[in-house]
Amino acid sequence: MIAVSPAAREWLAGFRPPVRLTVSEWAQAHRRLPETSAARGARWDNATAPYLVGIMDAALERGARVVSVAKAAQCGVSEALVNVVGYLIEHRPCPVLFVLPTASAAAAFGKERLSDAIRSTPGLRARVTDRRVPASSGLPESTQALRMYPGGYLALAAGGTPNSVARWSVKVAIMDDCDRVPAFVGAEGDPALLLQNRVTSYYDGIVMYVSTPVLRGGRIETIYSQSDQRRFFLQCPACSRWDFTTWKDEKHWFVKFDERNPATARLHCPCGHDVREPERMALVRAGEWRPTAEPLSRGNVGFHVPGMISPFLTLERMADRFLLAHGSGPRKLREFVCTVLGEGWRDEASSIAPDDLRARLEDF
Repeated sequence: MIAVSPAAREWLAGFRPPVRLTVSEWAQAHRRLPETSAARGARWDNATAPYLVGIMDAALERGARVVSVAKAAQCGVSEALVNVVGYLIEHRPCPVLFVLPTASAAAAFGKERLSDAIRSTPGLRARVTDRRVPASSGLPESTQALRMYPGGYLALAAGGTPNSVARWSVKVAIMDDCDRVPAFVGAEGDPALLLQNRVTSYYDGIVMYVSTPVLRGGRIETIYSQSDQRRFFLQCPACSRWDFTTWKDEKHWFVKFDERNPATARLHCPCGHDVREPERMALVRAGEWRPTAEPLSRGNVGFHVPGMISPFLTLERMADRFLLAHGSGPRKLREFVCTVLGEGWRDEASSIAPDDLRARLEDF
């Protein structure tokens, strides 16, 4: 029998055909959530936030080149990105670049979420080399900012620094919290556009942009507006109509409550049917993503994740936050629009009087 070194075994493993497994299936089977999270180390369950399935699987969607996710805050998308990275490491190893707004954010992500995912997932723990490996193994040494594995690496970078983004050539590039990535000073261009250049050497390269919007027409809203603009549709139990959720657009599902009482909050279908908790989440578990626009270019996929489909916010809590914002002025309303509705804020304070703004709020 011919002896094969560990490095050679890992090299040969790169020639195995890819496993026919989606990212969401891998997460369901293998991922554990951090001990520091509210789940306290529980297994990942796709049924908890079903809308994340489509977002995770878009990373391997045939023909996808740009994926954008405009989202409410704390709706699970960042953990879904960890699942994308974990799947790639174990089943589709390749160079991956993960960009966050600042160096400190990238370092925190590497030490906390990424390290926890590797430590708690046997398949990742077996592939990602340690920071100190025996020289005789022939395996590369990982660092906090550069995790090495057979067939590729995961580089963490700060989006506001041109050199930290421009130095890489990768197959998959991910920019999380992209609306908070500072613009470059100089002629390098926008960081988001520069990121797309990092995958051009791969015929099937893909870029993912994720963020809670900050301003109307900002980075994530602009990229999403160029996509097929997928929204999560729910079916009304009364009229069987499929539609997406909004906060106050009466042509679609919208949130309704009585006499400034958050406890009465419910989803209201244009047919007149009301959906309350926990029936709302039953509809979400049976929901589906549907495109609502023609993309500007082929392979441009986009998702909008409002708080109305999230299991981490109740309708009552959303209504309570809106009423609090209503009574606290534009700053709080902006926070509600961005973090709960997943929409950019249009700053009109300089163009309308306070009385006019108050009158607009009364329309809700």
